[in-house]
Amino acid sequence: MRTRVVPENDPSIPDDTFYVFPNRETIKEYNEKELNRLEGPLEVIQATNILATKRHFEPKVDEKDGKVHGTPLISTLYLKRVQRWF
Repeated sequence: MRTRVVPENDPSIPDDTFYVFPNRETIKEYNEKELNRLEGPLEVIQATNILATKRHFEPKVDEKDGKVHGTPLISTLYLKRVQRWF
């Protein structure tokens, strides 16, 4: 794997490359940077968290990656609609 490590801005990296990062913070930074490169309005969708045993449920959200504590689910989803013309 070490032979595949190149600088981030290496021109030989294809646009559709799969990246592996060492931690969740780096993943979040990369995703935010790539989302900001896209044109169009940002859509923000906030999760509705439901717990059958509690009337008002506000779970903890991990600040590193935005996941709802104890789940693989993201609390806030950021999206952009990309128009592709083929």
